[in-house]
Amino acid sequence: MAYLLTGMLAAAAAPTASPTRVASVPACHHRIVYHVSSNDQPMMQRALGTADNAFKHYRSRGETARIEIVANGGGVHMMRSDTTPVGPMLQYMRSTYPDLVLTACGITRTIMETNEARTVPLLEGVGVVTAGIVRAVELQEEGYAYVKP
Repeated sequence: MAYLLTGMLAAAAAPTASPTRVASVPACHHRIVYHVSSNDQPMMQRALGTADNAFKHYRSRGETARIEIVANGGGVHMMRSDTTPVGPMLQYMRSTYPDLVLTACGITRTIMETNEARTVPLLEGVGVVTAGIVRAVELQEEGYAYVKP
């Protein structure tokens, strides 16, 4: 709990993004990053369910939200088209919320591909970053609230 609170306080105190960075992202009221790092279906469902609730809540108030789900480690299975245990929920979320961003860790994907000796297929629309944890940190530095389901 202290770690989550510390992360939230750090995010609130983080400097604002540079003008070029802000110009490329439409303004929104609320920004949240979910960090999924385990191949645990209930945790993935919790992440998606609470993200769905957040989008609905802010819409009901006439406010906007941008949510990015960053997956690394075992959490990359959430983003894989061949192993995701939450495919239908992800499809619903992507079709309902255009401000939902899905990101997979490139390091984890490379390790999986080496171990499996094949290309790891990701769901349509999933972005790949070099390091998932670095992406989560960068988003917090831009003012995103950090959620670890």
